[in-house]
Amino acid sequence: MAWSAERTITTTNGNTYDFWAIDNDVNGNPRYLVHFLQLGLKSFNGTKETRAVGLKVYKGKMFGGGFVFTSYSLEQSAKWFEDKGLCKNPITNAAK
Repeated sequence: MAWSAERTITTTNGNTYDFWAIDNDVNGNPRYLVHFLQLGLKSFNGTKETRAVGLKVYKGKMFGGGFVFTSYSLEQSAKWFEDKGLCKNPITNAAK
């Protein structure tokens, strides 16, 4: 699975998230990676709450602990994660 070096940063409610674009799924839908620390999680093991919002554990070796999801709008996806209580303490990347 190839992933783009290009990074998309989406800000919702004052929080900053980094999403990495990866290859589309078999149906052509765009997929993205998000690191588990960006979501305020303590580990990258899948839980009922992560699966309920459409996140699947990324099993590749190149990323080091993240989730894959399908999205046509990263802004709406980030808001959805916050509304569902996943982004309690996200890391903000003010130094970038």
